[in-house]
Amino acid sequence: MSTENTLKKTEAGDLKERIRLLYRMFQDDGLGGHIATWSPGAEVWAVLVPLKQSRTAHESILSEARSPNLTCYQVRIRVGPVFGHPVRVQWGQRVLTVTTKPNIDPTHCWIDFLACEIREA
Repeated sequence: MSTENTLKKTEAGDLKERIRLLYRMFQDDGLGGHIATWSPGAEVWAVLVPLKQSRTAHESILSEARSPNLTCYQVRIRVGPVFGHPVRVQWGQRVLTVTTKPNIDPTHCWIDFLACEIREA
């Protein structure tokens, strides 16, 4: 079953994964510069579908966003007042970086975006 078909049939009860949206903030470092930090945002329920490396509509995004050994996910959450444009997603012990602009579906119920695992070197 393709990712697109899985997500098109999503209902609220299918959101079984708890994720936290993380936003980049900049703080003054006291020396005239800034330090980027990650500020926790809302915790929301989500569907995360792993994307396979294949020829898909997202192939160019995936090839630019990650190396072949990392896993990327199509993420779906409900539209809500707490959503901005997160740069990262915390999912249990995993941290994912958002690689596409969030897309709101035509029914204004769902927000979809791609996110790839961040692995420390």
